[in-house]
Amino acid sequence: MSGRIGKEWPLTMEIVEGDPIQVEGRELTPSVRVTSWVRRRASVGEGIVGRGWGVVHMRPLAVLDRSDDGQAPLLIHDRTARSIRRLFFVALVVPCVAAVLICLARRVTRRKPVGLTTV
Repeated sequence: MSGRIGKEWPLTMEIVEGDPIQVEGRELTPSVRVTSWVRRRASVGEGIVGRGWGVVHMRPLAVLDRSDDGQAPLLIHDRTARSIRRLFFVALVVPCVAAVLICLARRVTRRKPVGLTTV
């Protein structure tokens, strides 16, 4: 069940199933989404030169539970990653909102009241 997207592109995504584990007459098979970004270059001329780099991200998707009754996927919800994404969003939004409020507060304090004169 490995579906690869973009074999010729630097970004590839595929779903990989792990080795099945036998537990009390049931077979448990983990599945993971693997996203990789790879760049590579090479030139052959006066000397052989090559370089490259890559990043791989693996995200657990589910555990397939196969038994005599049938097959049922047990989905994996990554609550930690969801919480970290929310914290990252808050960390981006709060400074922007604070900067807008500070600018508004400075504008309000710079204005002199209309109709009042100081002696």
